[in-house]
Amino acid sequence: MGILDSIEQRNTTLKSALKNAPDWLADALGGAPSPVGVRVTPEKALGITAFWNGVRIISQTIASLPLEVYERMDDGSRRLAREHPVYRLLHVRPNPYMTPFTFKEIRAAHVLVWGDSFAEIERDRAGRPIALWPLLPDRTGVEVRDGKKVYWTIVNGVKVYLSADRVLHVPGLGFDGLRGYSVLKLFRDSLGLTVAANEYGAQFFGNSGRPSGVLVHPGKLDDAERARIREEWNQLHSGLTKAQRTAVLWGGMKFEPITMPPEDAQFLQTRSMQIDEVAR
Repeated sequence: MGILDSIEQRNTTLKSALKNAPDWLADALGGAPSPVGVRVTPEKALGITAFWNGVRIISQTIASLPLEVYERMDDGSRRLAREHPVYRLLHVRPNPYMTPFTFKEIRAAHVLVWGDSFAEIERDRAGRPIALWPLLPDRTGVEVRDGKKVYWTIVNGVKVYLSADRVLHVPGLGFDGLRGYSVLKLFRDSLGLTVAANEYGAQFFGNSGRPSGVLVHPGKLDDAERARIREEWNQLHSGLTKAQRTAVLWGGMKFEPITMPPEDAQFLQTRSMQIDEVAR
């Protein structure tokens, strides 16, 4: 069986290990904070609709393309090798849990987001390939030892080393011959600005799309009374579902809204510009 033939690994094929990663690990894998102070993780990047749709369209298009296996003949010609074991993996079932389309889609998505796609080649006793298991790119790496390329991956918290003949590696654009460039790291600033705009928009509309205000009381209130009034006001009037409610003030209180400068409310325009930036 392949090293990925475990429930934990199969169920987390499309999940990222960056969700609760420490700062140094997140920085190494592209999840460090951007200049706007937002940590760009794969989950947050894929939460950007333009980024998600770009990855989805490209990966599904690549997955729909035929991937044939040919045999080179002595006269220099080639023929379709349907009897080759790799042909079955690419056209029938790469492993017991994936279709060829799903396997190719995952591989393409990994390259687009992380810059690399890895898959373990499971072989039988005769050395014939019998299954292909995608490896999580944020848990997999490659290094050179004694002049030979060696791969490693984390499975159930254990670092496992694999020889180069056991890994099918498709790198994206890169210049060291080992790894492709991570899109998350290269475009951290642009993606971070988009994530920040999304979060600001969520908070803005979560406050009914209105600026906050000040409750003015003619008397003197202690800390507990101020906290109670603030909490009651927020419970009754914060959020889109509570917008346009009639406010009832007591004890001579007045509500004085804090107006927002028009330029501060132009985040929708900022979001539109960021969609164009992500889609370049």
